[in-house]
Amino acid sequence: MNRSTRRAANEAHARSAAGASPGKHVIAARSGHSVPFTDPDVSAEEIRLLTAESPSA
Repeated sequence: MNRSTRRAANEAHARSAAGASPGKHVIAARSGHSVPFTDPDVSAEEIRLLTAESPSA
């Protein structure tokens, strides 16, 4: 993906995340298209943070 296409994709993802509750756009700079496979620590940390913020059931 060239730089301008990546920039446009990141901007689109950020807009989508901003419209979700809770929404957060995280850039996995060292990753490819499938972040859970190419940089699983990023995915695991975001899941950990999300569940830590959730109220207990």
